[in-house]
Amino acid sequence: MKYFVSIFIILAFSSYVFSQNQEKEIKQIGIDICQPSLTEAGRQSSFQFSYIYLVNSDENGLIKSVKEILDNKSFKHLVNDEKLILCIEKWKLKSSEKYIVKIDVGTTGIERFLSISSKTVKIKILL
Repeated sequence: MKYFVSIFIILAFSSYVFSQNQEKEIKQIGIDICQPSLTEAGRQSSFQFSYIYLVNSDENGLIKSVKEILDNKSFKHLVNDEKLILCIEKWKLKSSEKYIVKIDVGTTGIERFLSISSKTVKIKILL
């Protein structure tokens, strides 16, 4: 019985510590949902594609660089995307990590998401 109580106390304490660490991790991340707007031609078209960016954060979690890694030049006339990188640059993520950011765009019936992923972070938001 004495061992059972000891094990229970250890498990309860480790569970509490783990949940505290998770809260600290969650508090470190702050993002705005970045959505490109469609042009008139985009609203009249049927299309679906994704913007994909490589995003690096610095030691404070602020965005250090944003690089588009998928060329979407053929869709530029359908989407106003100028504000996407400016929006991403305002994020605060976990420090010193590389992220893949995917933003789905289109007019088809497929659900669109904003996805942020790294080795330690996975976020997926329905747009």
